[in-house]
Amino acid sequence: MTVAWFLSATRGWAHERIQQHSSLFHLAGWGLPAAQTIAVLVLRDVDADELTGACFVGHQNTKSLLLFVLAPQFLYLVLGASLLSCGLLSLTR
Repeated sequence: MTVAWFLSATRGWAHERIQQHSSLFHLAGWGLPAAQTIAVLVLRDVDADELTGACFVGHQNTKSLLLFVLAPQFLYLVLGASLLSCGLLSLTR
């Protein structure tokens, strides 16, 4: 969403041009988490809680927590915040 807003605010892309690239945005938005999920399942790093029935990554292995949870969330946060701030800066100018 921030990529589409950035392209609209800074580059002046129209709605139709952004919609032409929507399949790439959906591929990035759904494909990256799907690839991470597949990687966790293949590596068998899923930690299950028998009491609640919830599954998570990294309760027993801190390397998995860093690789599959913390690093991607930090990367997505930095990328989204930078695109948002660049869009806001371009609107104020």
